[in-house]
Amino acid sequence: MLKSTSMRTTLALDDDAFLLAQQTAARAKISMGKAVSMLIRQSMQTTPSSALSTPRSRYGLIPADGHTVITSQDVYRIMEQEGI
Repeated sequence: MLKSTSMRTTLALDDDAFLLAQQTAARAKISMGKAVSMLIRQSMQTTPSSALSTPRSRYGLIPADGHTVITSQDVYRIMEQEGI
């Protein structure tokens, strides 16, 4: 069995990545570090073909319709509407 260790580091996250980690941490009632670790592990389980199937723009994800770009400002607006 592997011994679990942790390492402290400072990360510069994009706004949307920070919000995702923050929401994940809050939902799971875990630290931001554990949330980031969990999200990284989940992303590594994605197959290369499925990773390429989600188009991305420089400023956000492009939904399946291929036209609407979701930006961090959209996320902030929705969070404000939801009271998050």
